[in-house]
Parts: sequence; structure tokens; C-alpha cells
Amino acid sequence: MQVFYQIEGLDQGNEYYDCNTHWGFGFCADIAEDCAEDAHNKHDGLDSSWPLTISVYESPYPEGLKGKFEVDREAEPVFYARRVEE
Repeated sequence: MQVFYQIEGLDQGNEYYDCNTHWGFGFCADIAEDCAEDAHNKHDGLDSSWPLTISVYESPYPEGLKGKFEVDREAEPVFYARRVEE
């Protein structure tokens, strides 16, 4: 299912982004998490200051608003090893 979302506080202002999700609107918090992942991967979310406030829409119009959610992310450290000469 395609949904739309906005991220509060981004320079783009009132731009709507689209996101595909398998959740129905009975699970709007889960949809917001999918939108946050989309924002992280495609819309400079990696460099954003989290948590983000994400508004979820059924259509890209103000009357399509389904809810507003604060979404945070967890930091996942990545480790790299290389051999050191002794």
C-alpha cells in the first residue's frame, strides 16, 4: 500500500514523500516506522536529528492526515578489524 508522509522541521517544508508499506491504517504507528526508515534511507534521514516527527497521510493532501508520530532510531555500531603488524 502506498502512503504519504511529511517530516516536521525539514527545509523542504510542506513536501510529501511517498512510502510503500504492508500495514493498514489500523497500524499507523507501524506505518510511521516504515516512513522513518524510508526517510533515513532516501531523504537525508541519516544526517537528521532524531527523533523525527512524522505525519502519515492516506493522500498527499492535508485532509488525508491519519496521524502524527514521534519516531526515534537506535544507533547500531559497526566494527571493522584490520591486521596490525607486530
